[in-house]
Amino acid sequence: MTSVVQRKTKSMRDDGPATMARELRQLLVLTVPPIAPTFAAAAPEDVAPFGAAHPAPTADGRTGAVSASHVFWMHATERAFATLPADHGNCSVGSYTHGFRALAEVVGNDAVQALPGTGWVTPEAASAIPGLAGAPLRR
Repeated sequence: MTSVVQRKTKSMRDDGPATMARELRQLLVLTVPPIAPTFAAAAPEDVAPFGAAHPAPTADGRTGAVSASHVFWMHATERAFATLPADHGNCSVGSYTHGFRALAEVVGNDAVQALPGTGWVTPEAASAIPGLAGAPLRR
């Protein structure tokens, strides 16, 4: 005997980001709005910069607008904004994965050196973490 499962599908309209966000939230029953990180050669004129001050650099030279790049994701659920590579400077891993710095530039930073000690990632796995190549805003 063959069983057939029918699924209801609905196409999303491409009427702009607000409509797509609303439809995604409804379709996926999201409790927070979806975000849409993008890379561009220049910040859009109609999008404000993130706008946070950068603290004094750490001993290994890191400084940025937030403690780590993933913090921007939380803020993005509240408003749209643009960041520059320097805004991500506190986050060695984010600076690498976003293509702002090469792995060789961040591998010696304190936070990267501490990762294997946490047990979250082995040195072998860390060396295989992908990063964007040639990101438009690379410094």
